[in-house]
Amino acid sequence: AGCVLRRVEFGERLNPSVSGPTAASPAPPGLYDDAPDALELVAALRRGIIVIQFRPTLDEARIAELRGIQAAFPTGTIVTPNDTAMPYEVAAAGYGRLLGCSRVTDTALDAVQLFRGRFVGMGPDA
Repeated sequence: AGCVLRRVEFGERLNPSVSGPTAASPAPPGLYDDAPDALELVAALRRGIIVIQFRPTLDEARIAELRGIQAAFPTGTIVTPNDTAMPYEVAAAGYGRLLGCSRVTDTALDAVQLFRGRFVGMGPDA
């Protein structure tokens, strides 16, 4: 699928972030046209919400598929663009874990769904 699964090492910073400082309030689950603050996303990860991020240049058909993934579990998933030059076309983050895919393919979308199913609800504040 062209994806890598990473677990953050102590002191390591990944893009997108999967741990670190947080905002007082998490970004709520949902679909976003404009990305929430990174600190709000990390706060959401701590509460067990899976954050799926994509490059803003991704085509609309693939974005619609990501929205379908969010709709299947709307209370546990965020889908948002990422304009931080992340090294992936799509990434799924759980607290301390990252699945990054260099291209969005059907197989990569399957991997994102499997990641969400495995790690949703796994944050330390969940």
